[in-house]
Amino acid sequence: MSTIVKIETVEIIVTGMPGSGKSTFIKTICPRSRELHGWYTGDLSVDDELRLKFLEPPKLKQFDFIWLRELIEHVNVPGFVVMCDSTQPEYFGAVVCLLETIKAYHPETPCILVANKHDDPRAWHVDDIRLGLGIPDSIPVVPCIANEFEYVKDVTVKMLYQIFE
Repeated sequence: MSTIVKIETVEIIVTGMPGSGKSTFIKTICPRSRELHGWYTGDLSVDDELRLKFLEPPKLKQFDFIWLRELIEHVNVPGFVVMCDSTQPEYFGAVVCLLETIKAYHPETPCILVANKHDDPRAWHVDDIRLGLGIPDSIPVVPCIANEFEYVKDVTVKMLYQIFE
């Protein structure tokens, strides 16, 4: 007699400012990534019982904060990855607004701030980002290089620990 194993799918929103590395992050961790109805998506089988689905909102509306706020308000996912280009402090204010919007609508949902382009000499250190942006300790700030698997895997593992804690 065969046993039917139910596969749990965990959806994670990957968002952030344009050029912060969202699509690269998804491509790096997900061997099967594609664009579907304007969303960039990637699927990753963790094991026989768990599958991750990474979702990047449509690019055309990323700077439309009203649309993004409404999306965040109505989406029901167990986790958010917010990508931040750590070499572009001019976008840090927008990143803070995004984090505040997520926490306003989903105060108990795990959220990770990913400081991408960590290998660039102009990159802000994660401690400086946390302090400078006033990021609370409840939101991990993690260094990343979105096209290097080990960094992206580390972020993904941290997110899973937060979700299943």
